[in-house]
Amino acid sequence: MFGHADVGCLHVRPFLDMKDPAQAALIRPVSDAVAQLTRSHGGLLWGEHGRGYRGEYSPFFFGPVLYAEIEAIKRAFDPHNLLNPGKLATPSDDHKLDRIDKVALRGEHDRRIAPALAGELDRAMACNGNGLCFSWDANDAMCPSYKATKDRAQSPKGRAALLRAWGRLAESDDGGEFAQIEEDLAASLSTCLSCKACTSQCPVRVDVPTMGSRFWTRYYKRHRRPFSHHAMRLMEVALRAGRAMPSIANRVGGSLTLRQIVARFLQLEDLPTFSPADQRLRLPLADAGELSKLDASARAKTLVLVEDGFTASFDAAVPFAAAAVLTRLGYKVYRVPARSNGKMLHLLGLNNAFVKLASARASEMAALAQTGVRLVGLDAATALMFEQEYRAVAAQSPRLMLLDEILAQDIEAGHLGAARERSSADPLRVLGHCTEQALRPDALRQWEAIFAHFGIPAAVEQTGCCGMAGMFGHRTNNRAMSHRLFDMSWRQVVERSPEQTVATGFSCRCQIHRMMHTRAPHPAEALLAHLSTITA
Repeated sequence: MFGHADVGCLHVRPFLDMKDPAQAALIRPVSDAVAQLTRSHGGLLWGEHGRGYRGEYSPFFFGPVLYAEIEAIKRAFDPHNLLNPGKLATPSDDHKLDRIDKVALRGEHDRRIAPALAGELDRAMACNGNGLCFSWDANDAMCPSYKATKDRAQSPKGRAALLRAWGRLAESDDGGEFAQIEEDLAASLSTCLSCKACTSQCPVRVDVPTMGSRFWTRYYKRHRRPFSHHAMRLMEVALRAGRAMPSIANRVGGSLTLRQIVARFLQLEDLPTFSPADQRLRLPLADAGELSKLDASARAKTLVLVEDGFTASFDAAVPFAAAAVLTRLGYKVYRVPARSNGKMLHLLGLNNAFVKLASARASEMAALAQTGVRLVGLDAATALMFEQEYRAVAAQSPRLMLLDEILAQDIEAGHLGAARERSSADPLRVLGHCTEQALRPDALRQWEAIFAHFGIPAAVEQTGCCGMAGMFGHRTNNRAMSHRLFDMSWRQVVERSPEQTVATGFSCRCQIHRMMHTRAPHPAEALLAHLSTITA
């Protein structure tokens, strides 16, 4: 049961598995009983979103006199019964209203999906067509690809429908129809930016990124993977070498020949450069045995900073600033050096490799989490993997807190002193990663409150997806959509005051630099600059 109950409107979805004929047969007695109950309270049973199959109850609710007028309207405007025939009213006795238990039910089609595959597509099966994903608001996280194209096939609802159609044909003999549906589905999923808004803002949590990963796993058992997939699979391993020798990596990567090779064979463009070696963190490495010996008071002021590969490689000033801020605030900070996070493996459907990597990372972090010391991540898109993708394959995967959570929690507990006097400087504009906005909707407000505590004026700017989304914006065939999404939401916000813009997401900062040739710092960098001024 969901909907807008404040105005007395309830959307009621009976808890029935329509793939089971015995449960589908309950539609008639359940609907009749709900109609009686609703009328007893002076209410009305209706159907929305073009699904007016409750029309057979119209005479029951309106009565013969008023319903006769509804039929007269139908007769005047639709004498041949062409518009929504059988739904709400008929122009004459020659036509009948559809009965709720006599129309085709989606469950009849979904029964054709093999149980194992239906389990993999469970969120597509749950889609009830409410259409909340058809948002045209450029400053709303859901759904970037739909907003950019206005193509319903590139929305969570459209992708759910394609996934169900693909599932129904997966074991059929109709190779031609199946091949066409499969290619349509592949084309639709290839434009998904994996922002995860559909996993939180959709009322039934249609999780397209997860189902997309499962689809690609099956798809590439029958199709040859492009060379670019194998290269991107190894990319995080290559980042280690780049971090060890950043100046050499930048000289090699900046050569015209290599850029041409990358553009031609990998279909990648505008790749970032490695951060200089002097920005590398010099914190002590976290050791579970050592941390477990700390007493309660020491644990409360000890943190483990978990670096992510992309920020450590290309935006090392951020973990450097975060560590400096935490040290100035009295924390003892250890670190876990950057390791492969497997996000690309998951997105490309390289399931076996992802499970192996995720299990190893979850196990490593679980050992540290058991010491009671808080683990801190800096980039939501990768830190949230521990409680999302990793936990789906490794139950012991711990939760990484984000830097704003740590600071907000300790400010509220009174551990970071009294609030400071507000500065007269122009307010910072805080922009958030779309995944962070989808899964942690309070994050930007927390940064606003943190800045306020330290006397820094700041205001949250609501934006949609910036169009980068990890490697999505770097892929040549996504160039037009990536640029369009940035222009729809981010460009005008950044242009208003580029010097005051801070952005929480690594991808977002990359996109700002690519599109506007300016660098937006992470909130930790802005906080460090302010604290340095106070200290000076």
